Formats: sequence, structure tokens, C-alpha cells
Amino acid sequence: MLFRKNNGVSLIELIISMALGVGLIAASLQAFLVTKQVFIKQNAIARIQENARIIHFILGRAIAASGNLGCNAFSPDLSIVNLSEVQSDNIMLMPPVKLMGVKYSELQNHHFLSQKTKNRIKPNTDILLIKGVKEPVPISSIDYALKSIKLNGTLKVKPNQLLAMSDCAQVIFARALSSEQLKGNSQILFKAPVNQQHDGLLHHGMVGLFSSQLFYIGDTGRLNANGAKIEALYTTDLNGRTLELVEGVEQMNISYGIAHETVTYVPQEQVSDWFAVSKVRISLLLNSIEDVQNLINPKNRLLKIWWHFEWSIKT
Repeated sequence: MLFRKNNGVSLIELIISMALGVGLIAASLQAFLVTKQVFIKQNAIARIQENARIIHFILGRAIAASGNLGCNAFSPDLSIVNLSEVQSDNIMLMPPVKLMGVKYSELQNHHFLSQKTKNRIKPNTDILLIKGVKEPVPISSIDYALKSIKLNGTLKVKPNQLLAMSDCAQVIFARALSSEQLKGNSQILFKAPVNQQHDGLLHHGMVGLFSSQLFYIGDTGRLNANGAKIEALYTTDLNGRTLELVEGVEQMNISYGIAHETVTYVPQEQVSDWFAVSKVRISLLLNSIEDVQNLINPKNRLLKIWWHFEWSIKT
């Protein structure tokens, strides 16, 4: 019987094969990490782009509707009447402009903002205030004795909310006492009476919830996987609630277009007449929320992109 001699594998051959195996594993791992990095970065970019589209829709719609009072809009020659319980120096109403920039320091002294909201607002970024009326409803009749107005439609209001009653010549601001639904219509009681001189409201008038919306960058109170703060674009209606619109927004710069022969963009501090503003340009710094730049030792490696928007104000 014949036996073959088996000499086995030499030490050098074993070392070479192990080295080749380690190199192959390292290359595969590196390819996996690169592929994962590209995948995460693409997802981050897609998320930022989607957030930019949402912001463009929300802010664009709010700016387009700025100053709307139903039949008319805020203008220098608009007649404004504040009933007795409405403070005219409230930033919600005065100055009676469609939109304006607001300083962080100005908001700290106003009672209509909760302390929670004041603490949320990021101080070193621009703030935009947009004014108007939400979904105005036609007036059907006024009962002067009962301080009430009946509407051809439904308008849900809460006590003490600020309402705007307007026709084509004037706007009257009043605070609601209560509201009642009447088979698809509404009846609203006011704290102060509407006088006979306001009869024009019966023919052309509309009533809506006055909206005075702040748009600002705020702290969400949440942290990402590496403990970094998550900031977002917020809106607070001074006559209603606060909403977080889009997370991953950390800076907002606003300039205002003043129309002369050409449109010149200036910061808030250089605007002397807000009625002269015809365009708004907003730059937002959007980030990926989670780190994407370094998978081995991530530390504040957010993907960040400046996004620029521009809108014209309807006149």
C-alpha cells in the first residue's frame, strides 16, 4: 500500500494567507463604512430638502396672506376701531402693518407670551411677525343690546380671544366673551358693545379670529444621539397656540425688500416704514439633526446647509 507524504503548510504561507485575509476583511469593512456613510448622508440631504419644501410652503402661504382682513387689508388709510377692552399698544395690533421684524428684547416685556415660550426663543436669530385674519365668516345680523353678532357660517372662538370685524372701510377689534353654534352658523358674544355707527358691517362685514403669528427659532428640549440640542422653526400665534413646524433649523436671517426704482434689501434695523416693504428674503440654516460626517468618532458632525427663500407681499 502506497502512502503520500503530506508536508502541511509552512509558517510563512500561513502568515501570508492570514495577512491576505485580514486585508480582505479590512477592505470589506472600509467599503461597508463608506457605503453606509454615503447612505446616511444621502438620507440627511433628502431630509433637509424635504424640510426646506415644508418651510417654503408654510412661510410662503403665511406671507401671501399677511394683512388679510376679509374685505380689506392693513393699509395706512385703514380706519381702526378698538373697543374698550382692547389695548391699542399691544404688539398684536400696533403698528397696523402686514408683517414686521421683531427684536428678541421686545418680546421679553409683553404679557401675551408665556414664560415657557420666552425661554424657548433663540435670542441671536431674527424673528418675523405676520398679522392677519384666519378664515373670516360673513356677518348676518348684529344685536346691539346683547352685544352679539350672528354669522353666516361657523367660527369657533374661545373667551378673551381677539376678533377682527371688518368691512371695506374699517376694522373693529374686540374680545370674545363666548360663542355658540347654531345649526352650521355661529353667534358670538362680545365683552363690549358694537355701536350703531358700525352698521356698515351688516352689509359687507366679516368676522375672523385675528392672527398675529411669530416665526422664530427655538429649543425643542430634545437631544440627538450624541447629546446635542435639537432646534426647530416655531410659530406662536399671540391669539392662540404654539406649534413646532420643522425640526433641524438653527438659524434664521431675514432681510426686507424696499421698492424704489429697484428693490433694495435691508435688515430689520434699517426699515423705517413697514408699509414700504414689498418683498421678504429669508435664509435658514438647516441641519441633519443626527451626525453624519464621521461614523468612527462622531462629535457635533451635523450636515448643515443654508437654504434661501424669497417671497413678494401681496398689495
